[in-house]
Amino acid sequence: GTIKEMMMKLWAHRGSHGHDGILENTIAAFERAVLDGADGIELDVHLSADGIPMVFHDESLERLTVLNDPRKIDHVDADELLGLDLIGGSRMPLLADVLRVFRGRIPLNIEIKDDDGVDAVLELLEDDGGPNVLLSSFSAGAIQHAFQRAPGIPRAWISGDLPTSPLEEADSKWPFSRLAQTQAQRWHTSAHFCKPMTIGLLANRGITT
Repeated sequence: GTIKEMMMKLWAHRGSHGHDGILENTIAAFERAVLDGADGIELDVHLSADGIPMVFHDESLERLTVLNDPRKIDHVDADELLGLDLIGGSRMPLLADVLRVFRGRIPLNIEIKDDDGVDAVLELLEDDGGPNVLLSSFSAGAIQHAFQRAPGIPRAWISGDLPTSPLEEADSKWPFSRLAQTQAQRWHTSAHFCKPMTIGLLANRGITT
């Protein structure tokens, strides 16, 4: 490809956060990423107890709520989640609101944390996802389901940075079977597994890393 196509792109992981009191995965973090000139924004989605896609990384509310709420996000309805006080005076956003504000302004990588979140996320997207939307997940099943439901939306399968089983280790070192299963166009992994031969073989199959 051209030099421009080969240049590394910088994505704001959970938005631009950790400075000026800006909390991860918030509207403020995403606005800061736009101002910082990021090439794209990565964000995380869990479902609330009533099936609403919420932008939040952890399964538990404990780390980021002011009162260290120990509940899991999927045990709490969306209306209550929207009213929770997060550290730094932040609020948890709906995915619908993030899409309304940022889709078309900057590329979005929506990481789906739960297999059962795929359908709810797809309901918020057009058949092609709209401009510059990518779906990603550690779950091969989630990515495969996204392909079956909306093949026009680009997809990435994520392999773990630190595999916890022999199967995960094998998938990370030799991801071809899993990528074929998921029909993913991208493979997101740690630099440790980005070997020249693997990257070259994937590129021949039209899969980017």
